[in-house]
Amino acid sequence: MTTVTALGILATTGSLLVASLGIFAQIRKNFKTKTCGIDPLYITLIFFSYTFWTIYAVAKKDLFIFIPHLVGMCLAAIVIWQYRKFRVKD
Repeated sequence: MTTVTALGILATTGSLLVASLGIFAQIRKNFKTKTCGIDPLYITLIFFSYTFWTIYAVAKKDLFIFIPHLVGMCLAAIVIWQYRKFRVKD
């Protein structure tokens, strides 16, 4: 295993932890309380950031970038769905 591969594995692991722990906790909280306590603009920006990184990773054919950002994109999409489902309608 090369140094670059080892660094890629560490970066992927760290990114997966950040994406999955932070957003997953929000998803769980939303389902428990049936509300969405996150700013919709913020989660939309997160979603697009993960989406653009995922597209970039596909273009570069880089799994170390692709995997964690795909996971983050999917989790952010779930939070957006929850926001639309649980928001209070005026």
